[in-house]
Formats: sequence, structure tokens, C-alpha cells
Amino acid sequence: MFESFSHFLSYGATDQQTARDLAGSYDGLLVPGTVAAFQADATRGFVLTLSATSNAPRYTVDPRFPLFQQALPAAKRSHTALANLLGVPDLVQPVDALEPGDYTDSLIEIITENWLRFNNGFTELENKKFDKYAERLNEEIVPKNRKGPSWILPPYFIAQVDDGRWWPVSSRFWRSAMELSPSRDMLVRVVASDSTTLLDGLLTSCNEHRLAVWISKLDERQVDRTGRDDLTEYGRAIRAASARGQEVFALYGGFFSVLLGMFGLRGSSHGIGYGEARAWEELPQSGPPPVRYYLPRAHRYVSMDLALLFWRENRDLVRCSCRECRGESPARLEYHGLMRHSVLCRNAEIQHWVNMSPDVAVRELLDEAYRFESAVDDMDIPRRLRRAADECFITLKGWARVVEAIHNWASQARRRCKE
Repeated sequence: MFESFSHFLSYGATDQQTARDLAGSYDGLLVPGTVAAFQADATRGFVLTLSATSNAPRYTVDPRFPLFQQALPAAKRSHTALANLLGVPDLVQPVDALEPGDYTDSLIEIITENWLRFNNGFTELENKKFDKYAERLNEEIVPKNRKGPSWILPPYFIAQVDDGRWWPVSSRFWRSAMELSPSRDMLVRVVASDSTTLLDGLLTSCNEHRLAVWISKLDERQVDRTGRDDLTEYGRAIRAASARGQEVFALYGGFFSVLLGMFGLRGSSHGIGYGEARAWEELPQSGPPPVRYYLPRAHRYVSMDLALLFWRENRDLVRCSCRECRGESPARLEYHGLMRHSVLCRNAEIQHWVNMSPDVAVRELLDEAYRFESAVDDMDIPRRLRRAADECFITLKGWARVVEAIHNWASQARRRCKE
């Protein structure tokens, strides 16, 4: 499925210009099922014209089915559009969501059939609507060159630590897709959980070679802050899956997911300017990402106030050579420039870190952390920005500890296998 570490962007309707501008700097698009259902023609028009270009990215549509594990008292039109597309409007419940026992075999079959039909018919679009989006690209686009989804993600639920009923229903959706799909080789199973403690067991229970994973609310920046080392647990599960020959892709991930490339993770997806973590519970409101600067040396987003403080006090901390920044101040970047900069930084991180050995990665992370800490200690930083400045090097040290822990665990596992 993935020849190397694949860099995907989570598509949003406001991201079209950025996605066009950066063609060739990422590998694919993860299209939310809610967007694809509600803004059907616009989403297809954009994705299909892009798929017909010379730098055509791959794409897949995420069914976002955990949306229906909760009551939706203020359901958005995109929620009802997705439920209607799946042929079951009653998936949207204002008070009590459907329970696992409500998913009968016939209901699962209806949902699965409609989802497969939607994916297999994704290329169906009137030429005049195709041409509308093709005109916005800087090359001649031939409608017959448009491509369908690279693979299909069947509906899935979030497995929960305190409710073991949801994972078996996800498994039934998977089996239904395998029975009903005319092209099984296009199916990729999603393993989603609300905790890293479940991930290894779930992956081990899967016989499938290709898997996509999602740990709800996994904040890669919070290292050793929860009373349990979630990132080490996550990395060990990925490493064990890779050792079994499973190809695993992360539906949501930031820089830490790039580091996991050295332990077998085959790619990850992120939003443009945000989206490195995602909770399965529906937010009451959503919108475009905030105005922030992606700080390459810290591998994280920071406020513009902090970025400009670093620029004034020590430009080496914030200087970036990507084609948006060109070594100049973050202040010169307008909103979409900041978004493009963040994607280019992730592309550069993948090129630099994915094939690095864990030992070298630990040294680089610690060296960067200590240089960052020394520079920050020499600055007169306002109290309101001090904690955010410290987090830049604290997280780098944390990631170094996690990489070392996963590496040591993997080495011990290999030795045990040889004995």
C-alpha cells in the first residue's frame, strides 16, 4: 500500500488552493465522509480534477462513522447528509445514540452497501462540473484521466476501554465489506481506539496486512503527562505490528508519527495548519485553523507572538528555508502562506527523519533540545509566553526518551526471539 512513508493531508473545503499550490509536496488526501456527502459536487470536482493531474495525489474517503456513537442534539447538515448517504437517516439521534445491539446484520449490510456504492461511484461527475475545477489548474486536464479512491475504508467504531461492545461491531462491518465488495484488495481496515492500552491487542487480533489506526485525543506533545506513557505504548504497538508484517498508516499524526517511521509506521495524515490529533466526540463548533507559525526546530505550532519574539531575540530558533519563508520573518507570511509553510515543513521532516536510526534520532533531538533551552534561558521572555517557550525544548527531550524506550524494547524483543 505504501512504498515509503506516505504524507497525507486531511482535506477541507477551505484547503483547495493550498492543496493545488503544494502539488508534489504531499502524497495524498484524506477526505472526510461528512464533507464528501454534504458538499458532494464541489468535493468530487476538486478531488477528481486533482487526481487527473501529472502530480496526482492518491486519496481515500474516511467514513467518520464514530460520529454516530454519540447523540447529536445539534446535528449539522453534514451529519444528516452522511447518514442519508448511508441509507439510514436514524443514525442521527438527538438524545440517545444507537447502541451496539441496534446494529443488526441487515442494518450493517445496508450501511456497508451504500458506502461501497458511494466509493465505487466517486468518479461519476458531469463534465461541466469537472471542467469548472479543471480551469483552476495550471495544466490541461483530461476528464478520462480522473481516478477513483486509492482504497476504501469501511465503516468502523472507536473501541473503548470501558465498553467492550463496540470493537465486535467494527469487526462485523469489516466482514460485511469483505463479503460485499467486488474488489477486496481495495479495502483497508481501520483500527480505532480511545486508548493506547487497547491498540496492541486490537492490531494483534487482526489478520489483515493493511491497517489504518487512530487513537482518539492522542496529543503527541504531552509526553509523560497522563500518568501513563501513551506515546511509548503507541510506538511499541506500531513496532510489533510491523514486525508481524502489517503495514500501518496513522489517520492522524504530527511530528511524532514521523519519528515512528523508523519503527515501521508507513505514513500519517494531518490537517493543513492543524489536525495532528483528533477526538472522536463531535465538537459543538469547528472552523479554520488559528493563525499560528509552525516552528521547524521545535516541530510544533507556536503563537505568532512567540515566533516573532524568537525572531527578534535569536533568529536561528525560527529561521526557515522553505519556499514560503526563504529565511525571512514569519511576519511576512499571510494566512495561506502560514498554511503552506506548515505542510512544507512536514514534508522536510519526513525526508530528514523517517530513515534515520533511532540512536541518531535521539542524539539529534537532545542536541536540539539543549541548544533551544540554552537560547531561551538567555532571553527576557514575558511571563505569558514563558511556558510556551519552555515547552519547545521540554517536548523535544520527551520525544528523545520515548524513541529510546521504543528502540530498547524492540531490541530486547529481537533478542528474545533469537533465544
